[in-house]
Amino acid sequence: MYIDLFFSIAFCQNERVFTVGFDGKAQVHDLETAKSIVDLCGHECAINHCSAHPTQPNLVTTSCKDGSIRVWVDLAFKNGRVTRV
Repeated sequence: MYIDLFFSIAFCQNERVFTVGFDGKAQVHDLETAKSIVDLCGHECAINHCSAHPTQPNLVTTSCKDGSIRVWVDLAFKNGRVTRV
């Protein structure tokens, strides 16, 4: 889990938590082990908010302090593959 300050968390399915923080990192963690499953890279400064889709758990969004928004789709948690749109 985060050592630095994080700004927002969202639950993905019943098994994962999505966190974003001041360091510009967006990560998906396993709730049981607290280990990072996927790192989402793409923002260049602090990330303000994250949100998980209520019925499509492999779809999440992030918003950044610079005003950019990213939509992350097809999060394949088992093999670490992430596709960004």
